[in-house]
Amino acid sequence: MRRVLCGFKGIGRRLGIALCACAVALIVGAGGAPAAGQVVTTTDLGTLGGTISQARAVNDNGQIVGTSYTAGNAALHAVLWTQAGGIVDLGTLGGSYGGAVRVSNTGQVVGEASTAGDASVHAFSWTAGGGIAASRPLWPFRARGRRRSARRLRPRVSPAGG
Repeated sequence: MRRVLCGFKGIGRRLGIALCACAVALIVGAGGAPAAGQVVTTTDLGTLGGTISQARAVNDNGQIVGTSYTAGNAALHAVLWTQAGGIVDLGTLGGSYGGAVRVSNTGQVVGEASTAGDASVHAFSWTAGGGIAASRPLWPFRARGRRRSARRLRPRVSPAGG
């Protein structure tokens, strides 16, 4: 089964459904037609009170990470979504921006988030037991003239295969 993950709020149900339908068409088109008996579904992930959320990665356990605007679109926070718990705000490092980009099978999340006053952006790691913790700075420091990104970070994998 292929799953398309959509999170739109406040833009109208019809527009949200149309955007999800476009996403389904793009995914099915990119991967060819679904195999016989394969079902394509959409799942509304919800938001943190804002108008848009975005899924960026999913693990083998169905945990999904990404970003969501908070109420009034005041800030963009990193989020984790599970079937049992719904959307969970992972927060930021004190600033107005956070985005989760990867999740391991053990539930460790990595991403990037801004510090207080949005002075800089750091990579972060999040676990259910330890919460969010800053890692290396990504900007305003530059590497070879480009802004560094957390997209290449990988959660640590446990020996058990997480």
